[in-house]
Amino acid sequence: MATTSDESNQPEANRPRRRRVRSLLLVLVLLVTAAVGVEWLLSHRFEARIVEAGGQLFVDSHRRPSLSAFTRLRNRLLNPAARSKDDRIHHIRFVNGAVDDEWLKQYRDEIENLSGQTWLTLRDSGVTSDGLAALRGVSSVFTIDVSGTPLTASALDHLATMPDLWNLDISQTGIPDSAMRVFSEFRVLQCVAVDASQATDQGIAHICEIPQLVELILVAPTVETLSHLPNASSLTIKDGTITPEMLAAFVAMEQLQALTFVTCHFHECSEEQLRAAIPKCKVSVAPAEGWFQRELGGGFGQAF
Repeated sequence: MATTSDESNQPEANRPRRRRVRSLLLVLVLLVTAAVGVEWLLSHRFEARIVEAGGQLFVDSHRRPSLSAFTRLRNRLLNPAARSKDDRIHHIRFVNGAVDDEWLKQYRDEIENLSGQTWLTLRDSGVTSDGLAALRGVSSVFTIDVSGTPLTASALDHLATMPDLWNLDISQTGIPDSAMRVFSEFRVLQCVAVDASQATDQGIAHICEIPQLVELILVAPTVETLSHLPNASSLTIKDGTITPEMLAAFVAMEQLQALTFVTCHFHECSEEQLRAAIPKCKVSVAPAEGWFQRELGGGFGQAF
């Protein structure tokens, strides 16, 4: 059967269309490559600024398998401000006075623009409450450790504006107990670390009122502090001495489901006695290193 002239010319007519498609695909590949290259260059340049200031930058590639690499890249290109919980985690770590307010103010935008989530350690640093004002509204940071850094009540006011802050360590900062009422303003805060010496029973009560609170970490708590936590469901005790009186306080927490001890020691009682007294509670005893290496992003303990 003979073909018509129009049918025989179809392949020729489709060639320009195929060339345009190939050209568009080539342009798309070049744009994606350029975007990845620019992101890599900016990230390494920022890492150099961190090292120069005496800090460290670690990048963890922990990702849940729910999103493909293509989907993550597409989301990042279409909405650069959006950050999926499946993206990389950047840990910016400054300890022992290695950073100050000026550095934090100068590189605020670089912290905000890191892809994925950021875990910011400012432990025993030279940052003040005024310096933390630079982090107001920053959405990339999900964990902040300012333990050992002298701060005032305004620090919590600044940190409460961070929309994606899950984990916060304010132990040994000197933040007054009266400031603890601000915890009701945190949007998604799930885990808090505070030393029992800086917060009274009322301050601890404010922390426990956080609706989404998953884990409370107490540094060197007293029996009296524990007696005011009857509804605690998950508790971590750090740097404490566990006595028979404290064991009785744990038993009185009827809703306690998980209890972790980090760098603690038992005095006149034992871990076995505690497990026997609260058989429905998961009791864990971990050294600082083991606790630090808990699954990233799965809770508060991995950060501190």
